[in-house]
Amino acid sequence: MGFWGLTETDFGSKGRAKTATERLAPEMSKETKWRLRGWWERVKETARALCPVDTGTLRMTIRIEPAGVSVGGAPTFMVVVSPEHELINSQIVAGGLLVNPKTGRIVDYAQAVHDGTMRMMSRPFITDAINLHINELNKILNDGIDTALNTVWVGE
Repeated sequence: MGFWGLTETDFGSKGRAKTATERLAPEMSKETKWRLRGWWERVKETARALCPVDTGTLRMTIRIEPAGVSVGGAPTFMVVVSPEHELINSQIVAGGLLVNPKTGRIVDYAQAVHDGTMRMMSRPFITDAINLHINELNKILNDGIDTALNTVWVGE
């Protein structure tokens, strides 16, 4: 009677999968970064359109900053998908930077306008802008993942 020995081999597919996975985020960055910059610009323009206006100074302070930059209490929304490869390492912020011509003070009321106070209803212009564009963000990311997977796994 013979002895049958079974050995498992993957013909290199496990190693190939590991290599492909490690290349996924950088490859996705190459394919997707420009579309994400455009997405942030559209969110910023929508937030400016939704921002309540008295003097227009608050509206002019809405901007995109690198994630992690301290903006001193202003409303901040950050999207970071891959901290190692900084695919989307950005945040949208409002406030600071400019002086309100009516008060003579720096624009320090962005959070109060956005989130509301005991005396003032919230007007979440940044949250609403992101929500209006969230499906577009999901599509950009899904397309980026599909393209990157085809590039790193299939080699197309």
